[in-house]
Parts: sequence; structure tokens; C-alpha cells
Amino acid sequence: MGLKIHSLAEIPDSVSKSYYLYILDYYNWNEPIGNTLRGCFDKIAEFASKNDSVVIQGIVVNSHLNYLFG
Repeated sequence: MGLKIHSLAEIPDSVSKSYYLYILDYYNWNEPIGNTLRGCFDKIAEFASKNDSVVIQGIVVNSHLNYLFG
């Protein structure tokens, strides 16, 4: 499963997966690892969906800050 969300708070408490991968994108910097993760998100999400996992990517520039400090 792949999710693009504003905040981790949007995930219901009843959801349970073996692994969660939250991809933080610091201000959409143009750097190799960020570009690769953004470019491969759908492939990573497909792999996660077949392995009781979820990959999560924030869609707001400061989404990770909202979670950490909210």
C-alpha cells in the first residue's frame, strides 16, 4: 500500500501492518536519494502492498514537522 498524506494522524488506529516506511522529503530538495525515492514511490508502494507493509509520503512541504511538533 502506498499513501500520500498530510499527517500520520490520518492513519486510523485500527490499521496494523508489519512495517511502515515514512519518506520524509525535506523541502523537495533536488538531491539523488530524494529524487530516487520520489521517482520510485509507486514501485515501492506496490512492493509494500505485497508484504504487509505501507510506504507513506507526505504531500505538504512541512508535513513531517506537523507530526513531530503538532
